[in-house]
Amino acid sequence: MRNRCPSCMQTMGRKKNCDCGYKKTEPNQYEGPLTGSLLHDRYTIGNIYNKSSDSTVYIAFDEQFNNKVFIRQFTAEGMYENTPFERNIIIQRFIDYEKTLAGVSLCKILPRTKDLFIDNENAYLVTEFFEGKSLKQMLDGGFTFDETTVNDIIKQLANGLKVMHNSRIIYGNLSPRTVYILNSGEVKLFGIGSPFFSFIDDVDKRTEYLNPSYAAPELFKNAGRGSYCDVYSLAAIYYRLLVGVIPPVSFLRSGGESLVSPCKANSKIEKPLCNALLNALNCPIKNRTQSMDAFLNELDAKSVKRRWGLYVLLANLLGFCQRLY
Repeated sequence: MRNRCPSCMQTMGRKKNCDCGYKKTEPNQYEGPLTGSLLHDRYTIGNIYNKSSDSTVYIAFDEQFNNKVFIRQFTAEGMYENTPFERNIIIQRFIDYEKTLAGVSLCKILPRTKDLFIDNENAYLVTEFFEGKSLKQMLDGGFTFDETTVNDIIKQLANGLKVMHNSRIIYGNLSPRTVYILNSGEVKLFGIGSPFFSFIDDVDKRTEYLNPSYAAPELFKNAGRGSYCDVYSLAAIYYRLLVGVIPPVSFLRSGGESLVSPCKANSKIEKPLCNALLNALNCPIKNRTQSMDAFLNELDAKSVKRRWGLYVLLANLLGFCQRLY
């Protein structure tokens, strides 16, 4: 195994410092348990790229094909009780799910899968390497997007998700944390979909994995899933980018917490776009925009009617009464 820099994965030889700025003599805050090891007799593991409740992503180097890759270690922690049997089931479902995603070759927003394997009771997904940042990192850093860029991000995600939906795959875990903006301007989904979180019965525990401001309210219950789940999440991201405010927690909204209308929060937003977003953000599924095609059509339409239902009216009435109080 070559002596590689854990930051950029270039060969260092006997050097103590790398041209990228990494120094062996200084503490490495991005070092993980696997950093410096050779995994699967093939992948030299570098620093941690990102970490979440369900998995850890490392930068790595494929010694067989001589290129950088990402390796996601899926631990399934917290998704099962304490039995190895349950753990093995979830690990295998992760492998099967990622194989299914890898088969959706026309979906441009999914990183290309290069390898899948199980080692030491953990599942590993190897994907193409890319240069970029998560939407969350950019927003937390104060970065603002112009209207053209926002529309491009949403359209890329919508068209990619439409391909997934045509293959009967619901992502369900769409949020600024799982959306990455590449240096080239391309958009990638880089996270784990929601099918695994259905193993968790406790709502509070599900919020460790699903972002409650972006995940559709039904995902916090053992309810059915459909393309409308991703429509809600994409509209919530669009709302955040246009309005500059994180949407209210979805399952609290279904209990009556009001959502500020986009055109009231930002006077530059035209009424048709405002209605399209509100339709996609309806908590009752029957009143929500049902598919990505329908959402895209409403985004491009010159006239969009607001869909009202009993629950929507009651939620707005409750929000109005709360403001009066």
